[in-house]
Amino acid sequence: MVTVYTSTSQLPTMSCCDFFHSSELMQIYEQTMRHRPYMAVATNEQGSVIAHLLAVVRNGKCRIFGEGEYVEMDAHEKERVFGDMLSAVTSKLSGKVFYIEVSDLSTKMFAYKHFRNNKYFPIHWLQVYNSLHSKAPDERVSRQLLSKINQAKEMGVETKLVENESDFKSFYKLVRTYYNFHLRKFCPVKAFFKALNDSDNAQLFITTSHGKTIGAAAIVRTQGNSYLWFGAYLEKVYPKLLPDFMTIWNVMNREYRLSIRHFHFMDVGLPFFKNTYYDKIIQFGGRTVGAYRWFRFYPGILNRIISIFFK
Repeated sequence: MVTVYTSTSQLPTMSCCDFFHSSELMQIYEQTMRHRPYMAVATNEQGSVIAHLLAVVRNGKCRIFGEGEYVEMDAHEKERVFGDMLSAVTSKLSGKVFYIEVSDLSTKMFAYKHFRNNKYFPIHWLQVYNSLHSKAPDERVSRQLLSKINQAKEMGVETKLVENESDFKSFYKLVRTYYNFHLRKFCPVKAFFKALNDSDNAQLFITTSHGKTIGAAAIVRTQGNSYLWFGAYLEKVYPKLLPDFMTIWNVMNREYRLSIRHFHFMDVGLPFFKNTYYDKIIQFGGRTVGAYRWFRFYPGILNRIISIFFK
């Protein structure tokens, strides 16, 4: 049985190891303006929780990151339970959102049949990650890039944790300004980032040079991996200081020293358009994985029309 909850106060007792599907993140979204979370919880005949999936609605659009969290079960059973939760969320949000988007699945073909049964269609997407457990970051980059990074360090560029109110103000000001100039990006309110910074599963960083904040990043750590969730850089204002490369490089090296297994770049983008962000991050020597993002638009006639363009 699957129940969809809209409040953390209603949630049953359950284990949360995946931050992106945790009651903690659900509570953060509850307290974030213009966001509404939905937690699909699957239980067995004895009433025990066997899986849960967090979906978040913002401005009429729903996003699901990954396939959720499960007790130990085989791959076939996992896909079946996921299909049940997906059906419940799809039904719950029918007529309430413009579309539902499911991204960052563990494998390209995960639950293919269940997505199709719920009238979702796939769009090819790029996923990039660096394996930190097999090689150090400086073993993967070119000598040319490493030389530029060292030059930026000599010019006083450094990255540090957001540890006080002054650091946080600098972080949020840069992120908000950066995202306002990128129409396809969305910057949550200040309270969201404060909650992230207070979490044991996330950290905020700023990159500075001689007192000026030139880069910012928000990292989530979950299940032994790190995810670059938000990033903002003044690369056009300070091109010689490499705000983008230095922020990512310093954060990635910090995660390496913490024995993080993989460093994931979120929302890399589509593979069939010129993608400057992809061109940038691939220079860190990461691995590119072809993946699907699944979409379900409302109403059904619109869904059928849009899906034709991605066949």
